[in-house]
Amino acid sequence: MRLKAQTYALTAVTHQRRRLFQRTATAELFIATLFRYRDAGKFRLHAFVVMPDHVHILLTPAPGIAIERCAQLIKGGFSYAARKDSSGEKW
Repeated sequence: MRLKAQTYALTAVTHQRRRLFQRTATAELFIATLFRYRDAGKFRLHAFVVMPDHVHILLTPAPGIAIERCAQLIKGGFSYAARKDSSGEKW
């Protein structure tokens, strides 16, 4: 268990570097997913940037939540929501 909160830089690249986020609607869906988990208190979001084929996120996990779980929530939450618009691998 962590005694002091740690801030992490997380980078996630799309499957085969597909330019998923070049489409505004897809980028906005990713951002909405990020904000949903932030608002749920899963992590503190310090900064992020969405590029056409990858994202960079600076966050501090909430107490008791591992960085791996934060990545799973963000990537999995986005993938689940994006299935309505397109099929195939996202990450």
